[in-house]
Amino acid sequence: MPDDEPDYRLPASFPSAVYRIFDAARTALSPGSILVAWMVVLGLDLTGQLVDEILPSEGVRTRPLLTTWLSRFGPGQNLLIADLEIGDILLSPWRSVINPAMVALQTGSSTLARFNGLLLFVVALAAWSLVGVVLCRRAAMLLNQHDQSTFISAIRYAIRRWMRVLRAPLIPLGAALVIGCLIAVLGMPGRLPAMGAVWLQVTAPIVTALGFGIAVLVLATAIGWPLMVAAISTDDCDSFGGLSRAYSGLTGRPWHAAVYVILGGIAGCGVMLLVAAIARTTIWCCLSATSFGSGSATAFSGLKPVLTRLVEDLVRGVGASCFWSIATVISLLLRREIDGVPIDRVALDDDQRPERVPLPVVGIPATDAAVKPAD
Repeated sequence: MPDDEPDYRLPASFPSAVYRIFDAARTALSPGSILVAWMVVLGLDLTGQLVDEILPSEGVRTRPLLTTWLSRFGPGQNLLIADLEIGDILLSPWRSVINPAMVALQTGSSTLARFNGLLLFVVALAAWSLVGVVLCRRAAMLLNQHDQSTFISAIRYAIRRWMRVLRAPLIPLGAALVIGCLIAVLGMPGRLPAMGAVWLQVTAPIVTALGFGIAVLVLATAIGWPLMVAAISTDDCDSFGGLSRAYSGLTGRPWHAAVYVILGGIAGCGVMLLVAAIARTTIWCCLSATSFGSGSATAFSGLKPVLTRLVEDLVRGVGASCFWSIATVISLLLRREIDGVPIDRVALDDDQRPERVPLPVVGIPATDAAVKPAD
């Protein structure tokens, strides 16, 4: 097949890739990964509620405050978790970053809503840039059965690479911002009373080309951001390395990436359906047992709101862990197809790397003999 034609064929190792993706969903159920993801989900929820309380604005809506949230439940309501949507829970890390950014960029939003959206975007991006590396690192180690790597090592690894991961999506977004400023400068003559409309019509092709560049940068960054985090977690590359690996995976094997994402969604939704069923059964068992002692009305009014909130947050933690585990294996599969690197090759932890011994100085050996002056 010529090199200039796209390759629509799936690789020969496709069955093993399917197994790897479904196995990644299984490894997401690691208790340590769920606990760390749950802490971030809970922290982002509390941050969003605090921002809504201090700077209330229309446009940025997070989960309601606990008092409002508790009022939804009463003795006559069912035992299902409120607003438990599998797709939203599985994509919660991605949505927690994208949704505030969309509010900040929306033209119809107020200034306060844009500020709140920008603030929540920065907080979510910073949080997942750190914890995402931990979860991706643990997923890669569990997938490849590297038992010598500990959770503490993954946390240390993430802390030392935090700024790399944070800068990776900001590089293309910064370029998109520069292009947007250039479009704004080109549009400034449009304020002229006589020639403004004519100027905008003349520069329309240039503005269209620049706007297309912004769209490509923003969409590629939004889609490839999880792959950037996974690449830095497994390859120990810098910000540009993580950015290039994510872009090369999406552009070099777009159809393979699409198939892997679909398979990852199926595997993740399957795991989340099982977890949701366990969560609902847990709530039912707790309320049924408690109602025998305290009475049905007291159990529903006192225990159910707090129990439902706790279980729902744990389910969201499982969804976040599953999201990063699937992103890790997709990144490893695309790396294998493009660069030929085996899936089980993961950068060592900092405490496992051999100590670097300085090389000996090569040169003329020192001598104590006196140098005779030239005649």
